[in-house]
Amino acid sequence: MNTLASFVKRNSFITFVVLAYLFSWWPALLPDGGLLPHGPMLAALIVVAIGEGRAGIKTWWSRVVHFGTSWQWYALAVAIPAAIALAAAGINILLGAQAPVQIDWTVPIKVLPIMLLLSGMWEEPGWTAYALPHLNARFGSSPTGTFAATLVTGLVRSGWHLPLVLSGSIYWTDLLFVIAFQIVFTWLFNSSGGSVPVVMLSHLVSNVIGGELVGTWFTGADWAREAWLRGGLWLLLAVVLLLVAGLRLGRKPGVQMEKTGTGQPLAA
Repeated sequence: MNTLASFVKRNSFITFVVLAYLFSWWPALLPDGGLLPHGPMLAALIVVAIGEGRAGIKTWWSRVVHFGTSWQWYALAVAIPAAIALAAAGINILLGAQAPVQIDWTVPIKVLPIMLLLSGMWEEPGWTAYALPHLNARFGSSPTGTFAATLVTGLVRSGWHLPLVLSGSIYWTDLLFVIAFQIVFTWLFNSSGGSVPVVMLSHLVSNVIGGELVGTWFTGADWAREAWLRGGLWLLLAVVLLLVAGLRLGRKPGVQMEKTGTGQPLAA
């Protein structure tokens, strides 16, 4: 094994995080730059290719394209972020926010083509298809192990968004609420049988409805309060899921997932 492959194999997760940040953050240095959402996916591909070779790429990719789950999970993936975004907007208006004078309900359709290419859904082949299963394998299949893997993934995902906070694209509270976001996504992933497309769809809807539609309805203090409300609703849902599903968040007891695996469980 050459030196590079040996280093990546020994430090795979740290290498992944560093590359995910570097690949995504460089556009922030440009005028009006943001984040490249494909960074975590590219980082995962490189780390798996160097550390595990062709077999690792095959099993990682099989999880990315694991569409085989019940349609109800896809429906729920759409309903959750849409309901949270619209509920936060409604509560914001009830609390005194200026209601939008006119709403263009065709916005989601108009922005969908570009969002399919450049939205946060492309983060998930990194966070959900690589980071979460890798940490699940590291921490084990116990309830605390599953929860620890979720928290670490959430913290890494949260830090990844820092340039958006500094540029004013998102409110700073989003760094905290991304962790609640991750808890919900872990539950969706585990409960749908390890389907990354389900999580990608949910992330896409959150960006389109929450960001491109509802996120444009408010300005100033009203915008900040809406961000608090939306994040608070994600947090409330995360707490409910922890109470109902437990710290395993839908992960079956006694199941150990492969680090890059196909979504098929290994005996713990």
